[in-house]
Amino acid sequence: MSDRDVQHDGTRGESAESKLSRPKVLSFRVGLPPVKVASCFFSNESAHAKGSEKPYLQAQAARSVPPAHVGSNARRPAAGRCTRLRPPRDLVRLEDRLLFLLQPPLERLFQVERLDFPFEPFPYQLDGIAFLYARHAAVLADEMGLGKTMQAITTIRLLARRREVASVLLVCPKPLVTNWQREFALWAPEIPTVVIRGGPVRRRWMWQQRGAIVKIANYELLLRDGDYLTSDDVRFDLVVLDEAQRIKNRRSSTHSVVRAIERSRAWALTGTPVENSTDDLVGIFDFLMPGYLSTEMNVHQLGEASGDFILRRTKDGVLSDLPPKLHRDARIQLTAQQWETYRRAEDEGVLQLESMGEEVTIHHV
Repeated sequence: MSDRDVQHDGTRGESAESKLSRPKVLSFRVGLPPVKVASCFFSNESAHAKGSEKPYLQAQAARSVPPAHVGSNARRPAAGRCTRLRPPRDLVRLEDRLLFLLQPPLERLFQVERLDFPFEPFPYQLDGIAFLYARHAAVLADEMGLGKTMQAITTIRLLARRREVASVLLVCPKPLVTNWQREFALWAPEIPTVVIRGGPVRRRWMWQQRGAIVKIANYELLLRDGDYLTSDDVRFDLVVLDEAQRIKNRRSSTHSVVRAIERSRAWALTGTPVENSTDDLVGIFDFLMPGYLSTEMNVHQLGEASGDFILRRTKDGVLSDLPPKLHRDARIQLTAQQWETYRRAEDEGVLQLESMGEEVTIHHV
């Protein structure tokens, strides 16, 4: 009998249980690729951003937002800076905390979403975008001239690109409607916008259009269409109030209508969140977070409660971010009516001077 037979016979009498107790183990080594580590330097001081404006997002309804073509003058924030998103301090769920902790810097998000700008944003403007992006309720209270419009538009643009918002209502005073329309064309040209205007039938049709991500309306128009906007089947992903001090009076009709609009996010833009008394701030927060602030709270309590939801910068505070004053001459083409008025004034003026003869002095010219 061979050695092989002996080995076979020696195992023949073993039970099935004995055989199962000797499993065959295969081992192998797996070579993992090296991990790339990216590091950023964070200064001890927290900056907050200013504003500029430009066009970009060409969104298809609510689901598809294709990349837009950007001209050769488009810019992106300078490399090397890392602007982290600024989540609220009151986040409780670990899931929410990890979500913001694992988010890349704002500059990286711009690269991923291929967001270019007509002008390079200032550092404090990037901080403002990071502040708004992370909040469902926020007051951007920068001093006038620091770019609240640009910061709001860029944040809306980023949220739309990441499909976190598909319907935005922007409310502003009537004289500022065309300005917002122009700034969206500059800072977010690919985002479809529509200005609500016209008679009741036309306005109802425009409200129901789903092709435009952003709908722009003035405060007076909201009062006329309040019944529709506060109905159960109307809801916005984001409602933005420009010159939000317009709703500071909680007993006004404008405040009541705005507060009743269903929304997932709410932002208020104002350079004067407190004009006369702390009741003004309570009125604005009654729209952002109903019941969060009370007129019975003292100044210290109001500051402690609202501080994490308000971002305010002054020109003096961000002076180091601002460039020196620039002077630029721009040629402006006159309209046909303006040319006619100019020509008539010139011709009539020359005739009048000629008729005066030697009595003409420099004061008549």
